[in-house]
Amino acid sequence: MRRLVAFRAVYGVFLLVASNAVVETVTGKQSRTAATVGRFIGARHVIQALTLSRTHSEGWRTVGVATDVLHALSMVALAGLSERYRRLAVLAAASAGIWGASNWLSHRGS
Repeated sequence: MRRLVAFRAVYGVFLLVASNAVVETVTGKQSRTAATVGRFIGARHVIQALTLSRTHSEGWRTVGVATDVLHALSMVALAGLSERYRRLAVLAAASAGIWGASNWLSHRGS
């Protein structure tokens, strides 16, 4: 679980620092809006990692899984509604789904 939390923190910092590059790589265009949203998601990952590293309660782990699942579902909806942000939304949905599944599996294993 510690490695997963540490990797989440690194991933969050990466999104905070490199959102512009991620958006441009995925879409081929610059988008201030998408980069800003990416930074917010990065901050959420850092906060979630810090919370999970300090709080070992089952309730917080469940909240973390639920957050990842809701994020994945919201990105699936965005992908269906927005052609402009579809590629980013699909990538974000896949990423959030992987985070949710990883958290759930590590949650079950502990």
